[in-house]
Order: sequence, then C-alpha cells, then structure tokens
Amino acid sequence: MRQREVHSENYFLGVALTFVYLSLSLLFSKFINSNEISKFTDAMLEIDPSWIPAYSLSKNLFVERQWLFQHFMRPLLETGGFGFAALVGRLFSFLLLAFGWISLGKALRIRTSLLIFALAVLIPRQSLVAGEWIFLGVEPKVWCYGFCFIGLSKLLRPIESLQGTAFWFGLATSVHPLVGLYCSLSGFGLLLLMQPSVAFSLKNLARGGLMFLFAGIFAVRPVLEFLFQPHLHQSSPQSPNSSFVYVFLRTPHHLDPWSWPHGWWYYAAICFSLIVLLLICLYQLPRFQLDRDGRFAVRSLVTFTALTCFPFAFGLVVRFFDHEGKILQLYLFRVADVMVPLTTVLLAAVFLERLLELSQKSFLDTWLKGVVLTLFLLSSIPFLSGMKSYEHFPLGTPGVSASWFELCSWARQNTKRDTLFITNPHDTFSFPWLARRKIVGTFKQVPLSGGLNVWYQKMTLFGGNQEPWNTTGFHFSRWLSSQYRQLTETRVKELGSIWNADYFVTTASHKLGFPVAFHNNGYTVYDLRRKNDDVTSQQREL
Repeated sequence: MRQREVHSENYFLGVALTFVYLSLSLLFSKFINSNEISKFTDAMLEIDPSWIPAYSLSKNLFVERQWLFQHFMRPLLETGGFGFAALVGRLFSFLLLAFGWISLGKALRIRTSLLIFALAVLIPRQSLVAGEWIFLGVEPKVWCYGFCFIGLSKLLRPIESLQGTAFWFGLATSVHPLVGLYCSLSGFGLLLLMQPSVAFSLKNLARGGLMFLFAGIFAVRPVLEFLFQPHLHQSSPQSPNSSFVYVFLRTPHHLDPWSWPHGWWYYAAICFSLIVLLLICLYQLPRFQLDRDGRFAVRSLVTFTALTCFPFAFGLVVRFFDHEGKILQLYLFRVADVMVPLTTVLLAAVFLERLLELSQKSFLDTWLKGVVLTLFLLSSIPFLSGMKSYEHFPLGTPGVSASWFELCSWARQNTKRDTLFITNPHDTFSFPWLARRKIVGTFKQVPLSGGLNVWYQKMTLFGGNQEPWNTTGFHFSRWLSSQYRQLTETRVKELGSIWNADYFVTTASHKLGFPVAFHNNGYTVYDLRRKNDDVTSQQREL
C-alpha cells in the first residue's frame, strides 16, 4: 500500500474499526473498576446528596473539577445506574479515543490495520512508571486525552489558523483542567518551535485565545479555586500538611519518584532509545527517509512529547527539595508518563509503514491484516464472556461476590437510613453504592471519607495510631486490610465509640463477641449499638 493509498483510506471506517477493537478488548475488562465506582459515587452525591442518607459530601477541588463529566454522566446514572453508566460511558470514551487515534494516524500517514496493531502493543503497558493510563475505562482524563489527540493531530501538519486546534485543547481543559493545561502548554510550545509565524500572529493569538477560553470555560472555576481559596489546601492540627498527605501517603505511585519500583528507568531507557533509533532510521538512512510532510509530522510528535517531559524531569529534580509535596501535587509526571510509550509505539508504526511501502510485496499487507483479524477474534472471546456476565451485574464486578452483594442488600433493606458502618478500608469501596449507607471511610475514596485531613486521621486510627505510617500508598492500604481482619474486640469497641458507629463489617472468619446482625459464608456484621460509649463532640467529627 503506497502513501497515496494510505491517504485514500476512509477516515470513518478507520474510526469504526478502532472503536470496535477497543470495545471488544476493553468494554467488559475489569467492569466496573474502582476508579469508576468512586467517581460515579461522587457524581451521585453531587446530583442527589440524599442518595446516601445522612451523608454530606465535602465541597473540595477533587470533586468540583469534574463538573462537566458529572453532568454528562448524570442522565446515565439516574436512568440505568452504575452498570448502564459504565457501559455507555466506556463506549463514548472508546469512540472519542478512536477519533483521536485515527486522527493522529492520518497525520502520520499510518494505515488503519497498523494503527490497530499498534494499539494492541500499547494497551498492556501504557504507563512509563507513574501508573497513568488512557485506554481502559471511563474517566474525565480519558475524554481529555481524546480531545487532545484530535487537537495534536492538527499540529502535526502546517496550519494557518489556531481556532480549530485551540477549540480541541480548550475542550480538553474543560473536561480535565490539569491534563488539559499541560497538553495545551505543550501544544503551544510545539507551535512556537515548529510554526512560529502562526504562533506570533496577533490575529491568530487573539482568535485562538478566545476560542480556547470559550471551549475551556468549565476549567476557570476549579483553577481559580485552587489558586485563590486557601481553605482547599489548609491542614488540621491533628494531621500533616495536606499536600504531604496527598503526595506521599495517599498517591505516591503517581506523584513520588522515590516510591517507584527500583529499576523503573530501564523501561524509560528502552523507550527513549527506541525513539532515537527510529528517528535515525527515518531521517538518516536514505532508504527509509520520509518526505517533507512525513518528517514534519514525526518531528512535531516527538517535539510535543519532549515538551511534556519537561515537567517530568522537573519533578525528578524538585523531589529533592519539595518535602511537603506542594509542587509534586500538581501531577508533573502524568502526561509524559503516557506520551512516551505512546510516541514510541507510533514511531515504530511509522517505521513499519515505511518498511511495508518499500517492500512492494502485497503478501506483507495481507499478513498484517490477518494479524489484526486474529486480534479481533481473540478479543471477542472475553467480550462475549463479559457480555454474558453483564446479565448478572453487579455480580462479577471486581470485589463484588455473591456473599458481598447479599450483605449489601441486607444493609440497604434492613437498617435505618442514618446507619453508620465500619468497613475494611482497603476493598469495600462498593459498599456505599450497593448498600446506600454511610461508612466511616475507605483508603480509595478520600471525599467520601470526609476530605483529606479527616481521611488521614481515620486511616491512622485503622492502623493502630502508628505515626509515621510504616509504609505508604496502596501498600499501606493492603496492610490496613490485614490489620483490620485481626482487630480485637477491645479495639473494635474503641473505634465504634470514636465514630459512634452502628455496625462493624468483617469476614466470616473474624470472630468477635458482639451480637451478630448478619452472617453468611463470606461476611459477618456485628451490632455495636449496645457497646458504644459516650464520645466527645471532637471525636464524633472524625
């Protein structure tokens, strides 16, 4: 297939095939995941605060910045619940990503079959090291990347006007202010370096700036709140600095380079080495050299990715000085973490595209289509299995066994609306959704636990008041889970008194001397109401 044939490939057919592949591969993968449960729970509480009786969701930046996402998902959540919202939301996400992926492929002049093969290579390892991802579920950042890909695809070609590009980057910023702003700044930097005459045109800047503000209007409020409302960042006397808690205790896998696995840079070195090697092949080897438009597109993609790496490199340096996490909390590693692997895969696809052109052997193109067809067939197996399991939703959802669902149903039908449950902080984030009852808190759900400072105090109490913590992040969450299953009757009584809780939920093998309110083969619910002591008003606020 020669370049003119690649150009003649139907754009919408490519989008449709990519959408189908993403849906087959990922629609029912980990359906629904913990991030979706948390974001849907927050969204429902924003829509209807009485969705979980006696619960008041703290107004904070981590919820407000998702306004557009929440209001898009609102009719889906209200109409069909979490399962329906996840299903339709994922399909929309995959469709948007398909448009973005094919737009990038068209700009780089890669055939659709090769783009789908590149996706199959990328999806299993999307993150460089910081645990970010693009292709998986439904989240604001997924939509943001979809819009950014469309905007970036326009910058991979010479342009005369900024309006179209500014619109897509502005829309991305509305959906997810942080990712959108990082991508927008990198996009503008790319324009300055590659097309300065366009970037320095006052007419273009004025029109592009207005279009960016128009499309990015929903990012204005959260950005202003973050910059000028100090109550969003204040700490309580009982806990460390809120940025320290968020960066080094709650989310170190995303934000703290010193918590990353040893030897993480091996994968980074492989990606950067491949990028350099592929650029040498595409620019220096006469046989593989691209034409002018091809070189412009490749150079623009690599430049954009290099610009996203500046915050990443800055974060590695600033870690030595930012002991409170005030700078690291800005997710300096996020965009580069996904753009470096993505760019590596796309450049490899450009090289393979060039190789296929030069070979002039049709059987290679036929072989590639056969590989892609095999990928579709292999993906259809878990898809059909997942579609069958969806009939029994929410059973089969990660963490939702038949015994857990039975417990949640009992709680929803047989307890008072203002009942407070103590649950395992590690893996019970589905309880508020399924039981519609208030819980003390979980490691995963910071807003649901009362905000960052209260969350820290609660997790510390679950861990036996050990300060500083013996580990951080999800390692600490898993440690909390093991500690929870070994809590003594005396300690459970103390926790029940501190939080004025009504019930204690634990595994069936965890034997305590409290009255049993519910029991099945997986779980036991103990009644604490007759064991609670009076507590001070300060304790009750926890």
